[in-house]
Amino acid sequence: MNGLISARQLMLMILVAKISVMVIFLPVVTGGDARQDAWIAAILATLAGSLFGALMASLAMRFPGKSFGSFAQDVLGGVLGRAAAVLVALSLYGMAVLRSRVLAFIIVSEVMRETPEWVFGLSILVAATYGSTLGPDAMGRASEAIFTIVMGSIVIGIALVLVSRVGPATSLKPVLERGIGPVLGATITPVFYFATSAAMVLALGKYCTEPRRLRGAVVASLLISGVVLTTITALVVTTLGPHTAGHELAPVLALGKAVFFEGILERLDLPLIAVWALGLAFEVTLLLLSSSIILGDAFGLQFRHVAVGLALVAMVLVSLQATTIFDYKQVISPEVTGPLTLVVHVGLVGLVLIVASIRGKGRKDG
Repeated sequence: MNGLISARQLMLMILVAKISVMVIFLPVVTGGDARQDAWIAAILATLAGSLFGALMASLAMRFPGKSFGSFAQDVLGGVLGRAAAVLVALSLYGMAVLRSRVLAFIIVSEVMRETPEWVFGLSILVAATYGSTLGPDAMGRASEAIFTIVMGSIVIGIALVLVSRVGPATSLKPVLERGIGPVLGATITPVFYFATSAAMVLALGKYCTEPRRLRGAVVASLLISGVVLTTITALVVTTLGPHTAGHELAPVLALGKAVFFEGILERLDLPLIAVWALGLAFEVTLLLLSSSIILGDAFGLQFRHVAVGLALVAMVLVSLQATTIFDYKQVISPEVTGPLTLVVHVGLVGLVLIVASIRGKGRKDG
């Protein structure tokens, strides 16, 4: 089989995709009402997300050389298996379209206010289509360079904020003042993000040369991104304050605007946007690629052809600009992401894993 990737490359691919969206939007801060306890929500979301990742990687390990589009039919039968594969693939595809839309909105609103959003939306989708047609091996090699850029920018950004504007640690107190309920509510959306990224192993695991290491690679990527999420959450809450941070669409960009070094750096958010756009475009490519692989295997089609078809539909949706950033905030609210997690990641993927275990399908070491 051509286009293979290593377990390390798979880890970096999922890690870059997850960090890119987590760092800018901080869903534990904006997706609930945890306030000063958002850092606790980040820890709980990381643990829960890692559990989802371990379960999905375990399922992929049972069927080396196959994607969810193939082995779901082996486990559930042709009709039910294909239906489950389509729904999982569409969930990944839907996130790719949403990411393209919101990335274009952020670039226009923060940097190029006179440029139509569809220009950036279409540019992102064209790049994602090209990357998807290159295949998993090309994306695996690209992940190593992009990981270095993204992680380097995060470390430098944290250092600059610590030197410039870090707030008092007392902003994180009192701990659990309103109980555990708001904290648990704030974990719903980030858990969905974790699970969505982990679900890419159901497609990309097919191309991994080390199927026995899939679980370790996925869990490691989620744990590392969770550490970054927790660190930046604490930094944002202590600097901006829990109430201000909670009302921002992108708290990290709001924080970046406040970082100022006279004669050296006027706005930290501009380089952050550039790096974040790179990482998010990479995630859009992986989501499009993963959905194409699953759909292609479900219907016996080449994933490259499926990717082009899906991208053309996405270009129409992005060009219409029928949605606004406020619609996006509604979509990523706990009222939506919670049921999606239950239906897709617990219901569909969990069902296949349970039935495969009961029927003894796949390798036992999965």
